[in-house]
Amino acid sequence: MFRSKAEQKVANAGYDPARLPPGQYLTEKWPVLHAGDVPETDLASWDFKVFGEVENPITLPWAELQELPATAITIDIHCVTRWSRFETSFRGVHWNDLAELVKPKPSARFVVAHAEQGFTSNVPLEAIEDEHSGRAPSGSAASSFWITRSRGSGSATAITTMRTTGRKSGTASR
Repeated sequence: MFRSKAEQKVANAGYDPARLPPGQYLTEKWPVLHAGDVPETDLASWDFKVFGEVENPITLPWAELQELPATAITIDIHCVTRWSRFETSFRGVHWNDLAELVKPKPSARFVVAHAEQGFTSNVPLEAIEDEHSGRAPSGSAASSFWITRSRGSGSATAITTMRTTGRKSGTASR
């Protein structure tokens, strides 16, 4: 019963019901799910780091990050909390532009995004190298490499040789 109602809502919105994965429901909203308080961000002290399995580690303040080429993508988002939002647009620095600066080593296999309050998320490096989509595969941390905001210098992206798969948080980088 749930599936038929969910598919009907998708069809009524003008989309192909096959785009909605089993167990998901379509929303036009942007659900906000956050553990803990949302920190205030002082962009004057915020920075973005790429370190670990790279030849050229970098630290970019907000203003320098904004100077890098921006790419726009439109994707469907399927959240692990069961909502889906179709044709969602993002604009930001694509991994391929960062990779040119940092030069990942051949041993690099994952990107680990570090966020406020100690949260991390990992994505296979090959999943974000696609110049057309720039997105992670279904079930992983899609778009975590596009925009990261945090207080102070607590936000970073690390390239790591981690061999574990399927973990969404608690990963460590070298």
